[in-house]
Amino acid sequence: MTKKIEPYIIHKTATEEIAVDNPEYQKKIQNEKYLLYLKQSGIPEFYHTIEFKDYHGNKESDEFKKIFYYANHCHEEKFDHVSLYLYGSNGVQKTAISSNIGKQAIRNGLRVKFVLAGDLINKLIKLQGYVDYTNEIIQNIYRQVQELKQCDLLILDDVGDPEKTLQWKNSPLLTVEWDNFFRELLASKTKIVMTSNFDIETFKQYFSQSIFELLDRNTVKIHLTESIKNIRKLNVEKVFEGI
Repeated sequence: MTKKIEPYIIHKTATEEIAVDNPEYQKKIQNEKYLLYLKQSGIPEFYHTIEFKDYHGNKESDEFKKIFYYANHCHEEKFDHVSLYLYGSNGVQKTAISSNIGKQAIRNGLRVKFVLAGDLINKLIKLQGYVDYTNEIIQNIYRQVQELKQCDLLILDDVGDPEKTLQWKNSPLLTVEWDNFFRELLASKTKIVMTSNFDIETFKQYFSQSIFELLDRNTVKIHLTESIKNIRKLNVEKVFEGI
């Protein structure tokens, strides 16, 4: 049976009883709020219990120190127009790192949203030029995009891969939507944490010079190189040990 935690602690003196806040109750409430906002953020459940301490790599590297500092301080005013671009090959923990930035931002009171870049562009394309906002499906997509635009920190995962947005490769339609979306967010105080398998130069090659320049001047680029592919493979194989 779960122990009931009272919101107040009663201190009795000879003449009166004084109620003071129960720190254990306050901690419980804060944790419940965090779990609610974490669920609403869209951060994949797989990363809910993976923390910075679980990072497989050099925690003394300049790259990790910058990431960790950003996670703990991005709610401060000096970071209002500072975004991150985390890039590297598959298996360098980009999504785990960006999710941990988001989780710490939630703890520090920021509204956080996580979205796959491919899912976002699908939504933006469906909304482009659409005038029938009485359509329930379109209403829902519009609401989802607005929530992304109104958050304090947006995690945009797996961005800039032309092979994963193949049907819009070198498409003016895609370029316009990316450009509008990035400009709207970066002009506000919304911070974006982007992950990609590619250097930011990819935007110049596959999308547009203007998008490249927009992201280049508004983001801190961090190249991640330490892979956990072999560790992950071993963990998967372990389920068959002893058969």
